[in-house]
Amino acid sequence: MSALGAIYCLIATASPVPPADVVVSILPHLAYMAFCAGFVAVLSWNVGNKILTPLNGMLFINVMPLTSFAISALEGLAPTTAQILGAGLTGLALIGNNLTVRAKPARDF
Repeated sequence: MSALGAIYCLIATASPVPPADVVVSILPHLAYMAFCAGFVAVLSWNVGNKILTPLNGMLFINVMPLTSFAISALEGLAPTTAQILGAGLTGLALIGNNLTVRAKPARDF
C-alpha cells in the first residue's frame, strides 16, 4: 500500500491517529513481528513447500480457513448458514481442483 493509500484510508474512515508515545511504546513489538516472526514464517513456508511440493503446499494453505472454521465450531461458536455453505463450497472446490490437477499428465514445454 502506498503512502497516499494509507492517508486516504485514514481520512476516509476517520480513524484516530494514536499519540506518538503510544506508537513509540509498541515499536519493539512491531519490529519483532515485522522482522523476526515474519522472517521465520517465510522461511518455514519455503522449507515446507520444498518438503510437501508446491501443489500440496497450495492445498495446505487453502485448507487453513476450513480448519479454523472447524475449530471455532468445536469451541461452541454457532456457524451461520452462509459460513456452512461457504465452507462446503470451498471444500468441494479444493477436492475437485486437487483431483483434477493430479489426474492431468504433465506437459513438456
